[in-house]
Amino acid sequence: MLLRLLLGFLIFLFSAIGILVNLIVLQPVYKLSKNLNKSSVYLISFFNILTDLVNLSQSAFYLAPCIIFKSYIFGEKNDEGIPKLLGTLALVTWYIGNITQIVMATNRFVVICYLNNNIFTHRNIKILFGITLIFAITKAYIVQYITPCCAFVYDYQILSYNYARKPGIPNYSDISDLPLNAFATIVAFTCYILVSYFRRNCDL
Repeated sequence: MLLRLLLGFLIFLFSAIGILVNLIVLQPVYKLSKNLNKSSVYLISFFNILTDLVNLSQSAFYLAPCIIFKSYIFGEKNDEGIPKLLGTLALVTWYIGNITQIVMATNRFVVICYLNNNIFTHRNIKILFGITLIFAITKAYIVQYITPCCAFVYDYQILSYNYARKPGIPNYSDISDLPLNAFATIVAFTCYILVSYFRRNCDL
């Protein structure tokens, strides 16, 4: 019991610190993102910080209390009602975060290796993130409310989030998420390796 309380408090504490740090950084990044003469990387970073703030807020003000009180607070089950809706929001930000990493890595590769910033204009970035938001909401809705299994939820019993599995039914949600997760990892890894290789050759 004491260990659970401690872990819940630590999750709240570290999440709250993360929120504070992101809020401190958010204002200057927002100002730079509005300046059309500045690199669009600030606009990408702004969207990235916003998604981080949503995730950290849910960890601090929902997951941590759930762990401390051993309850889903808004209902008896975590795959129904408000708990499920909060899981859906977490999934939306997860998808946006994945796509943001792809955009950021590609931006760094194109700008640093090819000295070309014409693709990543402020206008194009805003359009891209508008499409990303629609995609993320649509995919999260399908995963949470249409596929037979399994909803993405916060679970105080494992001190984190998880898929609410159902016996005998494949985890279609996890299966559908794997391609995006893998693609984001591969693209980011490849782009940053190429950037490092390019920079090293330039310094020789």
